[in-house]
Amino acid sequence: MSKDKTVLFVGAHADDIEIGCSGLIIKNYIENPKCRQAMVIFSLCETDSGLDFTANEILGDMKNAAHTLGIRWEDVYTFKFPNTRLPEFSYEIRNTLERIRDDYKPETVYFNTEHDKHQDHVAVAKACIRAFRGGEELRCYEGYANLPEFKPCLYVDISAQMQDKIDVLKCYKTQEKRKYWDESLWAAKAMLRGQEAGLNYAEAFELLMRVE
Repeated sequence: MSKDKTVLFVGAHADDIEIGCSGLIIKNYIENPKCRQAMVIFSLCETDSGLDFTANEILGDMKNAAHTLGIRWEDVYTFKFPNTRLPEFSYEIRNTLERIRDDYKPETVYFNTEHDKHQDHVAVAKACIRAFRGGEELRCYEGYANLPEFKPCLYVDISAQMQDKIDVLKCYKTQEKRKYWDESLWAAKAMLRGQEAGLNYAEAFELLMRVE
């Protein structure tokens, strides 16, 4: 694990970050307690999600998840861009990221991979690549709809945090009807990535930029 002082996690939707890197967040919270970790979420998905929940309900899930992750709610930036339509707001999303960048000054940034079937994930990835060009380390996490082009080259051992990751994802009561919202699937994905790296459980990332 790096010993960064500031790390930023960016997600198109409320649960993206938790799916891709909640094990890493918890591990960093334990091993690097002086590190400030923040989250940016662009859509609460209260519309066009295929599920019936309100903005207040998803915000409640997010607050519970942030607490479980060890992230202060004041370090969670939430926005209400319309679900499934983030590509239409690429300019606004990039400007928002640039403002947060200048205020927060992250050393490492994690965001959705561009190699994904969901247009919102791709839009956020492209915006992050354009917004963070000042020497920040850039890492892309995987989601539930990756394309074969997602080729991780960085693995984080979350064997000791696997149950914690499951507990975080269980905070999202609003998502329980989704087919992929199943702890056996979460464990299987982490086990697969772990096997690729000789570990029990792991989270995998694309490393786009590192300056040494």
